[in-house]
Amino acid sequence: MAASDTNTPTFVVYVLAIYALLAPMLLFIEINVIEGSVQIGLEAGIWGVTIYSNTIPPIFFHISSGILFAFLRFVFVWSMFRNYQGLSTRRTTLILGVLADFYLGALILPSLFLGSVASPYIMYLIPLPLMLPARYLVYRMIPLKVPDKVWDE
Repeated sequence: MAASDTNTPTFVVYVLAIYALLAPMLLFIEINVIEGSVQIGLEAGIWGVTIYSNTIPPIFFHISSGILFAFLRFVFVWSMFRNYQGLSTRRTTLILGVLADFYLGALILPSLFLGSVASPYIMYLIPLPLMLPARYLVYRMIPLKVPDKVWDE
């Protein structure tokens, strides 16, 4: 096994962990019907940005508390690491990737129906499934080593 083969899982973990922290998880659009203002924002694991239509300055960057919501993204990264070591299957990694990308949408779903019933705000919360495309790109760029023969494992 070459030196680059032994470092592949570590490289994948570092790149995907940084991606899990920095890639946006959620897009929100909030419309205040009474004031006629609009807010558009992105939330990631450690940062967020909001653009306001009625304030100066209109752009607000902040440190996010979304790291708790990014937890499943790190479970997915750990599964990718185990997959490259041969300790996990692609199917398990895919399932965790789907959970990492879409569980936030499942948490948000009730608020879409209950939050705007008696409120002057109309809010749309849209999860951004960006971990699965990252998984696909990593597998395309750094393919898993498939043994030639059963006894070559």
